[in-house]
Amino acid sequence: MLFRSDGKVVNEGVIVEIVDPRTGEPVRRGEAGEVVVTRPNVDFPILRMRTGELTREISGPSPCGRTNMRVEGRLGRVDELAAWRDRLLSPSQILQMRARHACCRNMKLFLLGDAKGGEAVLRVEGPKDDPQLPVNLRNTMRNVLGFEAKIEI
Repeated sequence: MLFRSDGKVVNEGVIVEIVDPRTGEPVRRGEAGEVVVTRPNVDFPILRMRTGELTREISGPSPCGRTNMRVEGRLGRVDELAAWRDRLLSPSQILQMRARHACCRNMKLFLLGDAKGGEAVLRVEGPKDDPQLPVNLRNTMRNVLGFEAKIEI
């Protein structure tokens, strides 16, 4: 898909459907649903993939002149994964981090802004008198999540 400020134009080499995440049935034009992509290929069997991303079809012609289907862009996800900086983050990753830091009773990761930019803040309920805790948490975040965040104890 190509990004445009007025939506994303679906690549002509794939088939995109927007379906109800519970039933798999196509939704009506303009309704939000899960993106399902089918990529026809003469060398391999047809590959049909449910992406977990939510969007809706935009009606009307594209200002750029292309005539294929247009979609609004990411509206959310079907599952508990969060999209952040081109990564999909799972709640289990926060549980992994918490398991590595037994001194921390609670951890919450706040992703402020949108998936492309913004600030990530990890709020931790733990000992404030341990000067190594923020350093250790940053290292764990880098290993488990692949990025760092502001740490608030």
